[in-house]
Amino acid sequence: MPDALIMPAATPSLSLAEAKSYLRIDGQVEDALVQGLIDAAVAMAEVFLRQRLMLATWQFISNGPGVIDCVAVSNSPLKAINQIRVVSTAGTVALPSERFSQGTAKQIQSVLFTPPLRLAEDEQLEIDYRAGMAEDWNTLPGGIRQGLLRLIAHFYTYRDDPAVPALPAAVAALWQPFRMPRL
Repeated sequence: MPDALIMPAATPSLSLAEAKSYLRIDGQVEDALVQGLIDAAVAMAEVFLRQRLMLATWQFISNGPGVIDCVAVSNSPLKAINQIRVVSTAGTVALPSERFSQGTAKQIQSVLFTPPLRLAEDEQLEIDYRAGMAEDWNTLPGGIRQGLLRLIAHFYTYRDDPAVPALPAAVAALWQPFRMPRL
């Protein structure tokens, strides 16, 4: 089960006004179309980069029983662990920060437990964490921002042409230095 979004990014990754300016569009007739292109470009960037662009809060849930020494969260880059709880029919217990730490390897977005955590049959582990590359659009690396704008322009220009590749080589080249490797 994928981790649940519990608090979206405070600011959008790219404003409609900035995209329209890049595309040289005046008026509001195509606002819905351009917003859809922004959403599609951001989704494609996150898939290509294997990272979330904007910081948001997510929740990982795992049901017992079992012994857990490491949990890999599904959103990266992992920036902070907000809270970890064990929830059962008897109530909720927050784990003290001394019991867990954030994994150190860049490619592995993980939470480590010391000593390992033992969950009973009726218990579940909940981890609230923040993941994403940047707090706002202006703090994203320039190559990612420029790639998004170019991809939106590509989508706008070639929206009905199935012969044109979905991801232009220039956009892939701009994003490649920021792509998380697969293990």
